[in-house]
Amino acid sequence: MNQLQVVKHLKRRLNIPFFMDIVILRFWSIWTTRNEWIFNQIDPTIDNCIRKFFRELKMVIHRAKARHVQPLREWIQARE
Repeated sequence: MNQLQVVKHLKRRLNIPFFMDIVILRFWSIWTTRNEWIFNQIDPTIDNCIRKFFRELKMVIHRAKARHVQPLREWIQARE
């Protein structure tokens, strides 16, 4: 499966209009967790990475299109 197929599969599986925001923020959370480990000697944990992801995703609500705000809130609440 190539990268485009993976993205298309993920889009179908998530079936939400803001799936790319979720993908990008998930990678960003992993990246910043890694940076904390390398530069600040903070041990990486999955829980910390997940907390960062949801914190960042909640900030997206403030700049999201009005039609995406409620579905985004519901998606977050269903997973926290």
